[in-house]
Amino acid sequence: MAELVEGSSSATLKELYRKDPEATPFRLLRAVAALALSIAHERGYKAKALSQVVFHLPVELLAKALGIDRTTLWRNLALLEEAGLVATARHFGRLAGRVATTGTIWAVVLQPGRRARLWYEDLAYPWRDLEADKARGRTAFNVLKAVKKGFRLTFRFVLDWA
Repeated sequence: MAELVEGSSSATLKELYRKDPEATPFRLLRAVAALALSIAHERGYKAKALSQVVFHLPVELLAKALGIDRTTLWRNLALLEEAGLVATARHFGRLAGRVATTGTIWAVVLQPGRRARLWYEDLAYPWRDLEADKARGRTAFNVLKAVKKGFRLTFRFVLDWA
């Protein structure tokens, strides 16, 4: 974590890390880096050779798993994106014949001194089939409703979603 932050281009983020390595931006970075490494492992990638990992995950699920509001997540994510440690973009698909947001595509840097980037292929990839997911009840909306009723959002659940 410290190597990633120190290798970033953001003096603001480096200063904040020196003052409080447990601040929200670093909790967020630890979470997405852990997801990225776990996803790399499950995909069979050689982690040492990777500069970044790209995955798809709704912001609302990650925010809820971290116990923060999505507005707080966005505000802290902006610091990580400015530093080049994370890149995100909304992803779109079709639902009931209309364009709908499927979630967020995340690129997370794994090597110090590198910048996260999303490529056309990342944006064009069909990360989700919203029609099929809705038919199965596999929507972020349904998960968040379940959390209100006591469902515990674990790292494994979020990883499986991503």
